[in-house]
Amino acid sequence: MVVSECSLMPPTLSGTPPFLCQEPASTRVLLVEDNPMLQYLHRQLLEELGYSVDIATSGEMALELFHKEYHLVLMDIDLPGMNGIETVRALFKNFPKHAVPIIACTSHEKTELQSACFSVGMVDYLQKPVSSVRLQQTLAAHLVLGVRYGQ
Repeated sequence: MVVSECSLMPPTLSGTPPFLCQEPASTRVLLVEDNPMLQYLHRQLLEELGYSVDIATSGEMALELFHKEYHLVLMDIDLPGMNGIETVRALFKNFPKHAVPIIACTSHEKTELQSACFSVGMVDYLQKPVSSVRLQQTLAAHLVLGVRYGQ
């Protein structure tokens, strides 16, 4: 539902409804995922929510694409070659001025893995399979009031 230029999103845990004042279509998401089925599923969910999506199938490909302006990154952790954690380290090292929220997206529930994701700078953690509602809430939490990291 669009309310003027802002969309009222589901309430946060605090009960306060955040506003996403940036139209989703103008918000670019980089999806880093090696599994073709999950690429399709996540792209569909993101596009249904109105986001513009690019897909990187590896950490190395994410590094190549990251020079484009992305507003959010969904990062698989179990990638071939350079895993998600190594990729995030490399992104922050190679692009220190790009303060983009990176959200881990993995099928693992391990607390140690969540801690490792947060310790390298990821801002949130999604458990696969991701529902449309959970994805929408998570993206809204990191794109609240149209404020983008580093801007």
